[in-house]
Amino acid sequence: MTDVCDAKIFDTRLSLPRIGLCEETLPILIICIVTTIVIQGVRHYLWDLTSVKKWEILNIESEKRTFKQVSQIMLIQLGKTISWVFNILLIVNANIYVIIAHMVADIVFSGIFIKYTAKSNVRKVEALTTEDNKKNKIKF
Repeated sequence: MTDVCDAKIFDTRLSLPRIGLCEETLPILIICIVTTIVIQGVRHYLWDLTSVKKWEILNIESEKRTFKQVSQIMLIQLGKTISWVFNILLIVNANIYVIIAHMVADIVFSGIFIKYTAKSNVRKVEALTTEDNKKNKIKF
């Protein structure tokens, strides 16, 4: 396997050698940084949405879970997988500025989405206090 062009991780210019974009221009760099930030935002949104949906679904008896409920998790997972693939493509081809943008966006969006993700509809006490736990005197 031969490289299309050389990757320059510590250069201020950006090329995407693994996908054949060897032109080192400022617009490509800006587009990659903005795309990296957007993808990280989407990924954190989907991660937090997954947590809430899984918590809600797992509090329903397994035989009462509907295909619609399970398919929601599957669609969210598809979105997470697709965004992960794009993220990997950007990082593998990135220079130091894209990598820094990725790390900063990861930290910032983790805080933003945990702060603003809607509260789960299931109360923790109700979910954890089952008849079996009462019989076994398990306390939470």
